[in-house]
Amino acid sequence: FVYPSPGLRIYADVDLVMPEPALPVLLQAAAATGWRVSWRLGEADDPTALRSAGYLGHEMAQLEHPAAGYRVDVHRRPVHNLHNRLRAGPLRGRLTQALWQGAVEAQVGGVKVLVPAPVDAAVFGIMLNRAWGSDRWWVKPRDYADLQALSEATGLTRDEVLARARELGVPRTVAANLERCDPWLGVLDLSQPQGLHAARLDVLGWPEQGSRLAAEAWFGLLDLPGDVAALVGAYRWLTEAERSIDGGQVPVVPHAEARSAGEAAAAAPAVLEGRGDRRPIGRQAWRTMRRGLMRAVRLRGLSGERAEKVAHVAAYLALSRRGEPVKLVGDEERLMLTYDGRPLALSSVDE
Repeated sequence: FVYPSPGLRIYADVDLVMPEPALPVLLQAAAATGWRVSWRLGEADDPTALRSAGYLGHEMAQLEHPAAGYRVDVHRRPVHNLHNRLRAGPLRGRLTQALWQGAVEAQVGGVKVLVPAPVDAAVFGIMLNRAWGSDRWWVKPRDYADLQALSEATGLTRDEVLARARELGVPRTVAANLERCDPWLGVLDLSQPQGLHAARLDVLGWPEQGSRLAAEAWFGLLDLPGDVAALVGAYRWLTEAERSIDGGQVPVVPHAEARSAGEAAAAAPAVLEGRGDRRPIGRQAWRTMRRGLMRAVRLRGLSGERAEKVAHVAAYLALSRRGEPVKLVGDEERLMLTYDGRPLALSSVDE
């Protein structure tokens, strides 16, 4: 809708904002047209889920098209929560309504859709999400190009952006974002805010969205007892994992490099049966376990391939002893975990 040619702007995914009550209709249409629902609000919780069971954030589904390779993130609100374990609050509701009211009609493949007004494409699509989301004010190179293209294609001015920000009640956030990315004045700062710089930006946005740093610190304190317990427990599994590796007793399901993780999991022996007295581990509990394992790996001074292998074996031992349907898939060079046949990453996943 903005660039002279679609190929000038590459997308990782497409964001679709829609009213939450319409989600079942969308999911039904998606299933009928070859899309796969990789996650939706209210689905069963397990460690491979995209979001935890208590997720309160702005997303409500993710769709993938296996043949085309496209992904659509379905949002109920156009801006992030202060924290995904906190309710959105009335401000996010007012902002969502303002986006709908300002939307304009456009055609996509002969279908009529609503797209944000140019000024809202700048304020919502770039500035608020970059400042209030998990990017934490970290400007991306394409933000400058996007604002420049919006300005050239629609005549959008800097004054219009600032006026809209005042109207929405977010002038401090938008002004702070323009300090870092402003094609009208030729300003671009691609450095990641750290330390006092990050704290200053958080304070600037506090009256409008609240303090994200304070919210993260609060939930960090709430999670501290569980994190300490996970770290202590991780040492046991790391010790056993190193013993198993050094003794050549790692229970790996082999697979050829050319085969997918799913094929390897399907070819594996039967998984351990889950114990009836234990509920399957949820995503949040897995995140806590994973944090403990990775912290313990660092504290033991492990690094490189050894660290990766020990962490994967330790995670397998911890989960399998719980009766979880987990397997180690791979060979001597590289290991991965699967949970009920689906890849289970040890890397950090944003929530």
